[in-house]
Amino acid sequence: MIDYHFFSDFPAIGKLDTFTKLPVGWHYGAGGPISQNVIATAKQLIRTLGAQGFTRTDAFANEDGEVLVTAYHRSHYLGIGVGLAGSFTFNHEIDGHEAFYQEHMPLNELTEELSKVSKSIWITSDLSTPPNTTTTSVNSTTWHLRNPQVGVECQSSNWIARPQTAA
Repeated sequence: MIDYHFFSDFPAIGKLDTFTKLPVGWHYGAGGPISQNVIATAKQLIRTLGAQGFTRTDAFANEDGEVLVTAYHRSHYLGIGVGLAGSFTFNHEIDGHEAFYQEHMPLNELTEELSKVSKSIWITSDLSTPPNTTTTSVNSTTWHLRNPQVGVECQSSNWIARPQTAA
């Protein structure tokens, strides 16, 4: 999975840290602390979900040592079980109806399914984001706006910020 440090403020990420301190028998005599490997994988999954647009997430410990990561967007619910053996269970529901469910998924298949879900939800974002078609300085708006006599220039995308000069 891709590392997204800027999504570290999700409350679910902090909640995951508490799972390492669960006492033995915390769930009606069963269960114990969740392993650091499962926690690290669940944290990375939450960051990946955040990068794909899911800002409402949560996490739940399971008495068998697994973690359930959930994500929500309007009528969409995603439940992802992070297993001890490195496999995943993925459940996608729309308006409470199962749209997809699979157990024992490897990471690459899970990533593909998450991508499909996010693209189906945010299909318009691909359509509304124009590609950068600048191939040479002749086509560049910023190139034509460049003023070599001004000492300071801040170039970002298609605009340039320059200091004010007295007229």
